[in-house]
Formats: sequence, C-alpha cells, structure tokens
Amino acid sequence: QMSKIKRFAAITAALLICAGNMGYMPESTKSIGGFTANAAEVAAESVEINEANFPDAIFRKYVTNNFDKDGDGVLSAEEIAAVTELNIDACGISDLTGIEYFTSLAFLNCNKNNLTALDVSNNTALQALWCYNNQLTSLDLSNNTALEQLYCTENKLSTLDLSKNTELIQLMCSKNQLTSLDVSNNAVLR
Repeated sequence: QMSKIKRFAAITAALLICAGNMGYMPESTKSIGGFTANAAEVAAESVEINEANFPDAIFRKYVTNNFDKDGDGVLSAEEIAAVTELNIDACGISDLTGIEYFTSLAFLNCNKNNLTALDVSNNTALQALWCYNNQLTSLDLSNNTALEQLYCTENKLSTLDLSKNTELIQLMCSKNQLTSLDVSNNAVLR
C-alpha cells in the first residue's frame, strides 16, 4: 500500500515538475505527502540503450536486437518487465553493466565470456545463474534468495557465500580457488 502511495506522489510531483518546466511553476523538484520526486526519478522506468547504460558493445547490441521491440533505442518499462531470460553464452562479453535494469530476470546464462565482475544484486527474481568459464573473482549472491541453480565452475572465486540462498537445489563450483565451502544453510541442495 505504501509503495502505491509513493508512486502516486512521485507521478503527481512529476506532473508538477512538467508544469514548472512549462513556466507555470518555478521549481524542478516537488514534494507531495512527504515524498520527493524529480524528473530523472520518474524517467527511470525507461532506459536508453546507449554506451552509458550498457558499456559493452556486444551486450548493448544483444539488448537492442532482442528486447527493444519498437526499435526506438529505449527500453520501456514494459519491455524491461518482459525480460525473464538472458542467454548470452560464448558471446565475447566483458561487461554486463546494465543487467541491473532487468529486475524480472529469472534465468541468466553468461557462460564462456570474458567477465571479471558480475553484479546481480538487483536481479532478485533470479532462479538460475550459469556463469561458468569466465574470470570472476567474486560473486555476491546475498540478494538472490530465489536462486535454485548456480553453475559457476571455472572462474577465479576464492570465496562463495551461499548462506542466503536457501532455495539452492543445484550447485556446480569446481575449478575455482575455493579452500572451503559452507552449505549448511542449503537444506534442499541435491
């Protein structure tokens, strides 16, 4: 209920900002009911497909070709919400910056790329992560509590904290630099 109120307040504030930009009001930021919004926050529901938001050219092209359904160079909120799967196996990608926008993502296959870092902290719906054969040195999965499959074999991980991943059923993590692995919280692990 609170999120609906906050969203309503943000939209109302955005309308006031637009009125301000047309000369009817002097301010560019408005506060309604204790919530503040500016034009940038409201526009965050859509994402421009550019080098700033998707630095890796190969990933940017993949996003454009597969998810920009209307071809306008911008991912709308609807286009973003529709992305539940990314299958970018062996594409030569070095940077997955931009993946954080896909909050409905349930399956990510980024095996056999050139990744040295992978931030899936905003991908809280993620159920399967296949990231083997990269050069990952760390992997923070603390926000991915729905994760059921993790294949992170052949990376450079020295630690792997799975304590928050209580839904984890399948795990493949060989050929890393792990010296210990605690799976005591992973009761459904097969």
